[in-house]
Amino acid sequence: MVTIPHILYFLPFWPLIFMGIWAIWNMARDSRDEKLVGRSLAWPEAQGSVVTSKVAWAHVEVTYEYSISSGRYTGKYEMNLPVGPPDRYGQTATRMNTEAKQDITDFPPGANVIVRYNPQQPNESVLYCKGEISRDGRGSGVPLGTSF
Repeated sequence: MVTIPHILYFLPFWPLIFMGIWAIWNMARDSRDEKLVGRSLAWPEAQGSVVTSKVAWAHVEVTYEYSISSGRYTGKYEMNLPVGPPDRYGQTATRMNTEAKQDITDFPPGANVIVRYNPQQPNESVLYCKGEISRDGRGSGVPLGTSF
């Protein structure tokens, strides 16, 4: 008598298991990022620029750089892409691809961005918004969402 290994019983459920793990991981990362955004509200702003924008697994990763009196620094901003169950017609993949292209278009290399940085640890930063800092020292862009 041949027995089926117990792990094979879970094989039909692997997409649900994967999505559950991915959702938990994203919630933990988003919680960490929201705390960072909250702390950054009192930080000074610096002019920055986008270095690269690329798709990295299930998010778009924007790398930016900024200079302050203590040196030049880089940071990363990650935007989650919509994830759904795989479908036979590729609608989920098409939706992810469309949003990824739009996010990359919104942050092309060389684009001006405003960065908030921790004055005690200048390498810790948050991408605040697209735009430029005006002469009066205030940013002229619209703040990004809390999905840092």
